[in-house]
Parts: sequence; C-alpha cells; structure tokens
Amino acid sequence: EDEDEDEAEDEDEDEDDDEFREEMRRKVENGFLPSMDTHMILWKYGIVKFPDDVEQPNHLAVIDLRYNLIREFPSEMRYLRCLLHLDLTTNRIESIPDSISHLKRLRGLFLSNNVIREVPAGLCRLCRLQILRLDHNNLVQLP
Repeated sequence: EDEDEDEAEDEDEDEDDDEFREEMRRKVENGFLPSMDTHMILWKYGIVKFPDDVEQPNHLAVIDLRYNLIREFPSEMRYLRCLLHLDLTTNRIESIPDSISHLKRLRGLFLSNNVIREVPAGLCRLCRLQILRLDHNNLVQLP
C-alpha cells in the first residue's frame, strides 16, 4: 500500500512539473523573462522562440536554454552586454547572426547539436571567448 501511495505521489509531482514547464514555456514565448537576476536556466521547456523584449536593460550573465526547440538565434541577444555564458545546445538553430559580435564579454558559447551551416565572421571578434562548442552541426564553412 505504501508503495502505491509513493507511486501516486510521484505521478502527481510529474504532472505538476509538466504543467509548470508548459506554463513557463508559454510565458517565455510571450515575452516574459523570468526574474532570475543574472542567470536564466530553462532546460527542456519546449521553448520555440526567445522572448522579444530581452533588449530591456538587464544583467543576465548566464543564459542556458539547452534542450529546447529554438530555431532562430535570437538577434535580441546583442542587447545583453553582461552576458558571459550562452548555452543553446540541442536546439534547432540554423544560423548565427553576425550581431553576435556585440557580446563583447562572452566567454563561453555552446551551440552543439543544432543544424548550423555557417559561422559568421563576427564570431572572430569575440576576444574574450574561451570556449566555443559547435560539434554535431552541419558546418560547411568557417570564417
């Protein structure tokens, strides 16, 4: 009996987690940026689109959106002047905009497991970049 109760509780928790993830995914896609001060970490939320209002002044240093469904590299990222770490591993990103060169403080860029074909020349202007992960993409050209 205790085992059945534990399983029922686990199922309830899983349903609550799924509902929370779905609600958060909808909010993010509609422009809501979670108030996380310097870190935004949203793994496996099924996010398809990065919020449009990211250009509002903020102090995000870390954005980790691994394992989502994002297709376009958010051009709004250029406004994130404090960004140090960007992880968009295992999404569906097809290209990186040249505006990535605006992320002057970026030290880690993780774009593995996407469908990126080309890397823009602007990436070479990121002087502080220490880690670049582009494995498991469809790269045909490097700058």
